[in-house]
Amino acid sequence: MAGFDNRLGFSFGDIVVASYAIPDQKEPEARPGVIVSSSTYNQQRSNVLIMAVTIQNRPDASSGELPLQAAEAAGLERGAVFTPVLATVEQQRVRLILGQLAFADRQSLRHLLDLILGR
Repeated sequence: MAGFDNRLGFSFGDIVVASYAIPDQKEPEARPGVIVSSSTYNQQRSNVLIMAVTIQNRPDASSGELPLQAAEAAGLERGAVFTPVLATVEQQRVRLILGQLAFADRQSLRHLLDLILGR
């Protein structure tokens, strides 16, 4: 599978479509996600860190899910939700960049990561 040729590099908050597996799934499939690794990390490594994004509107703060406030502006459908599933994905498995999170959603994502990672 050919990956997306991103010569400028990936940035924190990029909404992408990449081929990766989630828990309880054996085979990777193309799904949306948000880049959570830094530009520096992404430039120095052949992979990126991605948090899954689902279109199913089921926000539940106790499970670490959080709805995007400006999903459509980032290239996603209304009702998109960050879901606390992290994956390391080879950059060549990224097929497409849909958009970039709005500032408020990037701040919410940073806060969610702090909660998930215990910072």
